[in-house]
Amino acid sequence: MVGDFLEIEGQDFILMAVVLPALVYFAASFELPHPGPFELLGSSSYPIYVMHVPIFIWIIRLQSYRTGSTEISVAVALAFCASMFAIGVALDRLYDLPIRRYLTYRSSSSGKAKRSSISRAP
Repeated sequence: MVGDFLEIEGQDFILMAVVLPALVYFAASFELPHPGPFELLGSSSYPIYVMHVPIFIWIIRLQSYRTGSTEISVAVALAFCASMFAIGVALDRLYDLPIRRYLTYRSSSSGKAKRSSISRAP
């Protein structure tokens, strides 16, 4: 029936109303002793988000042109994930961070923005 997705079972409601908000609260209040890898993931997440669809479409078209099929192998999928991470890190460090530094420098009232004032994460 069309409206079946609106029906919520008891355990689903408890999960949505109690467990998930508590999990978000505790995760937000927890600070990692060495956040380096997570900062890297966070700073590269937006470039990955922006670039993954166009690059994936390009890979599918290339695969279709070469083999006549749009199915990709596990190796190609893993290479895609690894390359997307590398592209995300590169775009963050070589494009996003320098532009944010320049714009902060330009918009500062004294014209002397500190390099450390630009955070890696947006």
